[in-house]
Amino acid sequence: MTKGGCSILEGFPGCGKTTVLAATAIFLYRCGFNILLVGASNAAVDALVDSLVALEPIQYARIRRGEVEKRSRMTANARESASDEGNAEVEQHVALIGLLQALKSSQSRKIEGDPQYSLLTHINRRCSEAIAKNESHMINVAQGAKKMDTTMPGGESTESSEHDVRNAFSVVNEYLPQPKDPRPDPSSTDEFKKWLDRQSIFKKCYDTVADLVVKNTSIVACTNNLAGSHIVRRNFGANGKPIIVIADEDGQALEPDVIIPLASLDMAQLVVGTIRGGDSHQLPPLAITASEVPGYNEFGAQLARSFFDRLRRARFPVTTVSQQCRMCPQLRKFPSEFTYFGRMIDDPSVASIIINSELADALLTWIRTKEPGAKFNNGLELIGLNVSNGQTMVNDRNHSRSNAENVSVVMDLVEFLINQNVLSNVTCSIITTYSEQKKSYITKMLELSEKLNIIWQDMVDVMSVDRMQGHEKDMIILDWVVDSGTKSDLGFASDNRRANVAITRARTCLIVVANGRIIDNDRLSEVKPIEVPPEILVHWQYLLNSRLIVDCPAELPTVDNNDRDENECPGPAELATVDGNDQEKESPYPMGPPNW
Repeated sequence: MTKGGCSILEGFPGCGKTTVLAATAIFLYRCGFNILLVGASNAAVDALVDSLVALEPIQYARIRRGEVEKRSRMTANARESASDEGNAEVEQHVALIGLLQALKSSQSRKIEGDPQYSLLTHINRRCSEAIAKNESHMINVAQGAKKMDTTMPGGESTESSEHDVRNAFSVVNEYLPQPKDPRPDPSSTDEFKKWLDRQSIFKKCYDTVADLVVKNTSIVACTNNLAGSHIVRRNFGANGKPIIVIADEDGQALEPDVIIPLASLDMAQLVVGTIRGGDSHQLPPLAITASEVPGYNEFGAQLARSFFDRLRRARFPVTTVSQQCRMCPQLRKFPSEFTYFGRMIDDPSVASIIINSELADALLTWIRTKEPGAKFNNGLELIGLNVSNGQTMVNDRNHSRSNAENVSVVMDLVEFLINQNVLSNVTCSIITTYSEQKKSYITKMLELSEKLNIIWQDMVDVMSVDRMQGHEKDMIILDWVVDSGTKSDLGFASDNRRANVAITRARTCLIVVANGRIIDNDRLSEVKPIEVPPEILVHWQYLLNSRLIVDCPAELPTVDNNDRDENECPGPAELATVDGNDQEKESPYPMGPPNW
């Protein structure tokens, strides 16, 4: 750690950055520090604590906001959409499947975290232990009274309106196992008041025990924003031990959010250092003013710069983890050269990361239904699917994009692989850059689930690129959605940091789906001023040069030839087929200049 008490850890994809942070947290905890684990999102925090317990089954408290309210809200939304005539039936299915998919890894984990480490579990355990040891923690639950005002003046009865002293442990221990009382009609004054008093007493006791739990916990995990909540801000560090703040995926965090866990704690004077982990080449913070047109806010670009990125640009000392253990060498080659200056190297262990032979055989069989005679002699780790008749549609309501032809081709592939029973031992996700396309996949996946009589939990995941940061799968099907490579058409895909996340999620097989017309422009021309071109285009050109693209237009309903647009183009005429004899097209950027 530097003299300023700050260390920067930059980790390339699959290089174990999160594991290093988790191991550091355990070491510092053993040295007597309080550890505050934070991140820009719940997904980032969850990934960090997963690595923590994978290294050592250590106790920590995972703080979330509104766990029960979130579940209730999901249920309420489903009922409301069912009664809303303005919503199509498919929207109800999408809402339901979205929830089911969120629960796929664990029935409750995505909503309330690992139950073993949730605040509720800690509170339950603390109350049970206190009751067993005959301990008590008396608080004043009278309305308007201070909780710690438990002294009875002049020997008054505890039934005084200003003093209602209860044992917080007993109240919580008795309340939680019981069914929740339904809220009575407010017109029933006595019943409603009795119900309200009981809820108020429980809440005061529950909050009191929660405070005790956090005060006596040395490792707390939450988002940057929740570090400023009452439960963390008022209680963490109360044991007097020095505090180290460890942040993961810090490149996604807005600068004001980063300051919260460092400065807002009541015991902020005990914060002696912070370790920030991230990757400046992956997703940035979301700041609307940075991309609005016209740019009314002259500081928009500054707002979108993360604290992590600002320190990197200022040449703050940084430790880099560059030896990747995630993906096979074939998948590592392009991102290493294009994004990381060739500095990403393979750990010896990646030699054992190979595509499942049954999956490879099934993929080749399916490919040959599109390109008879295709060989892929160098392996099927990297494949491009050219949906030459794919067309992008824009939703007028939310301006998100979809491409039905891409969905058709991908679902045909997925159905084939499921029927061949080659995905049972393979983790697989379809990822896309647009929410509208994600909805389309979820809808089609539901239909396929019903057609094949397979429960949803056993179907292929559908995720956004942003949600996949920090995660990996054996096989990734990446759908770029767009059908043109012009700047206005690429949209989200034009951000190389997002593209870098997308192409570095796969361990053994990456299938990229696009329309070959995306490179039918001059954006990769050496004549243009020197600039870093969109990674999506360079990567597709790399696939083309490596002869890894399969031409597989979607099967469309039969159309009378007289009605067909004579200008309809199946894609760039120069697209090379997998087994063709034509000279492959030369690329001015076969992998991106090494100084990028």
